[in-house]
Parts: sequence; structure tokens; C-alpha cells
Amino acid sequence: MRGGGGPLVGRERELDVLSAWVARAGAGAGGVALVTGEPGIGKTRLLQEMAARAADQGFSVAWGRAYEVGGAPPYWPWIEILRALFGRPGGRDPNAAALARLLPELGGPGSERGEADRFQLYDAVTSYLHGAAGREPLLLVLDDLHAADPSSLELCELVARQLGGMRVALLGSHRDVEARRSQAIDVSLGRLGRLGEVLELERLGLAAVEVLVSEATGRDDRESAQMIRDATEGNPLFVRELLRLLADRDRGAARPGVPAGVRAVIRERLALLAPATVALLQAAAVVGREFTISLAAEIAGVTAEAIEEAASEARAAELLGEAGPGRLRFSHALVAETLAADLPAVLRARHHRRAAEAIERRHADDPAPPLDEIAHHWLESGTGGAAMAVAAAEAGQERGGLLRRRRTLSRAGRWRAIRARGPGARRGGHGRQDRRAGDAPPGGGPRPPAARR
Repeated sequence: MRGGGGPLVGRERELDVLSAWVARAGAGAGGVALVTGEPGIGKTRLLQEMAARAADQGFSVAWGRAYEVGGAPPYWPWIEILRALFGRPGGRDPNAAALARLLPELGGPGSERGEADRFQLYDAVTSYLHGAAGREPLLLVLDDLHAADPSSLELCELVARQLGGMRVALLGSHRDVEARRSQAIDVSLGRLGRLGEVLELERLGLAAVEVLVSEATGRDDRESAQMIRDATEGNPLFVRELLRLLADRDRGAARPGVPAGVRAVIRERLALLAPATVALLQAAAVVGREFTISLAAEIAGVTAEAIEEAASEARAAELLGEAGPGRLRFSHALVAETLAADLPAVLRARHHRRAAEAIERRHADDPAPPLDEIAHHWLESGTGGAAMAVAAAEAGQERGGLLRRRRTLSRAGRWRAIRARGPGARRGGHGRQDRRAGDAPPGGGPRPPAARR
């Protein structure tokens, strides 16, 4: 498999390290290297690039992947690798017969039956690789090792310990958080990593994002690159998906919201959490990327302790972090957006209404409440909150500074349009507002707008 998915940008250091490592393996000093990082960070893309470079240097490259969906037999990544090697000229040698336990097509009895059989199998794999590497150097690529079965990882470790005198490079990848969720997998990958190189991929900086923007648009645009870097925080997959979304919008073909590829990655990470935890995170997500524990509890209708328990699980999955005393912050703004977008419309509207009411209560006596934020929540609560949204927006224009005035003015057109389509409110002078009965918030009559946290 040759490199794909667009140019590899911002990984010059990693490519230098791995290129030197592959060169050493080609000279007979084989070894293992692991690439780790968050979903979308570019692990597989880096492996593809190194596979292409190794092939250009005369290496025979074979891939194996562990599958998270389950159902694969033990040793599946190794079965894929050995099948690929067997299918090449000279691929079968005297050691191949001993591998029949892994490869039924060789006519063997199937998987090993006990400890002795297992280690005999491991020895057969190592002997086969030694013989194959005598003909040409090998690069064995094992992707997504966080999803591998224990037997596959045990075989990885045993092979890695035998590579010192072989022309064999064993290159693997795994997601950091998923690996840590299983103690057995975490321990196995830790042992494997200590036998060789471990590269932890970081998010891209502004310079790398500028290159991607230039390649996508054909022009240098530092301002757009900064905007995209801020929105994606440098996750390469998120950067590319956002660039694709912006290109689709230019053609009038884009749907609003988080790009589909980004949503898929985030939902995969959320699937690691208990459904009850996800539900509480969704309630908090309507506030935005950062929120207080107490406000999230009010919106969800649970205790602060329940939010803290959910936060503990989300922290372990690196979806949430501390933002100060009593405050939490999603690991990425797009995580919050995806959580909120996945809420059923009725429940999302209810959460926004609860947020607006809670923020108003908290700032009832505040001389400078966050009125634009209250307006946002009333608007998102449905057409019944449109009048409240307009009132808060207009109050923000009157009472806020220049920055708040600009924000609220940019939204006021939408809010007035909603008010014109349904039950509305007339704003009188000096901050008085008249509402029709249909616009009164639940739980009481008119109350002056106030704001959050």
C-alpha cells in the first residue's frame, strides 16, 4: 500500500527518525517502532509514507491490521502479513510447513493446542521471517494494534526480541487512549515499545496548516490558516475535512455543521463511554466547549456529583479536561458541537431552555449579564423562545460594549425573522418588553433577561 490521503505535512522529524531506522534494518540491524496518538492525527498516513519509501529502497512490504469491530480470528494481523509474503516469488520455504497452524490453506491442523504448540508456532514465524529476509529486507506494518488480540501482541513482542540480526523492520501503530483502556493491551504495547522506537504524533502547528491551505486552495492565506488551525487545533484529519467542507460551501454543496469525517472520528471515541455518560456530556455541550459543573447539572437535571462521575470517565477517554475550579472543557470544540448536534431536536431545545433559565437566575442582579449568550439559548430553545431571544439581543445592544454589540447585531436579523414568523414580542422603550402568552417561559411569567454561569 503506497502513501495516500494527500501530501504528508508537518511530519519531517518523524520521517527522519523512521527513515534512519529503516536504513538500519536494511543493513541487518532490524527492530521495532511504534507510532501512537489520537484518532485523526495521521498514524496510518505516516505508516503509508514509510511503506512507500521502504518499497523504493528494495524492501518487501506486508501489511496486517487489527479490527475493532470484532470477529477476527486470533493472530489476524499476522495471518494477513504471512499470506502477503507467501504470495510472492520464493515466498514459501522449508519453514512454511510449520506455519500451517495459522494458515489453513497450507493444510495444517489449525490453531495451536497448548503452550508448547504456541511457542513452536512463534518460533516458526521467526524462522520464516529470518529466511525471507535473507532474500530481501522486510517491512512488516501492523496497524491499529490497540485492537489486536493478546496472542498477536505476544507474537509481536517475541518477534521484536529476535530482530537484532535480521533485515526486518516491524512498524506498528496504535491509539493512545484506546490502548490504555485495557490494562493487558497497555502493558503489552508498553513492553513492545521499550524494545525500540516510540513516536507520539502531535497536532500540526500553524506553518503546517498554512501548507495544507495553500495546497487545497492554490493560494497563501495566513488568516484562513489561522482560522482553520484554531477551529481544528491542528488535528490533520479535522483540518482536511474542514478544508473539504469550505470547498463544498464555495460550490454550494455543503451541509451545515461538523464535517462528516470529523463526526465519525468523534463518535467512535464517544462510543468508548457509557450511554449515561454521553447523555450528560450532551447536556453540557449545549453551553459550548467550556462549562461549569453546576450549570451542566442544572441543564441535565442531575446532581453535581453525577456530572463529576461522568467527567471522570470522559477524562480517561481524553474527551474532557479541567478548565479551573468547578469548570470543565471539552478536548476539542468539535467534540462539543458533535455531542450537541447528535441530540434529538426536542431534547436539545429543552436543554437550551434550561440553560437560558439557569443563566438568567444566576445573573438576575448582575449589572452586566451575558445577554448575547442568553439570547442564543432562548433562540435555540425553539420558536417559543424567539421573543426572549430578541429581547436579550436588543438589551445586549443597548447595554453591551462594542464587541458585544457587534455580536448581537449580527444575530438580531435571525431573531427578528423568527419573531415575524410566529408569536412575537414588541420591545418598548427603556428596556420594557411585552410578550404574548405563547412566548412566556415555562414556570412563570415574564422575567428580565439575565445570563449564565
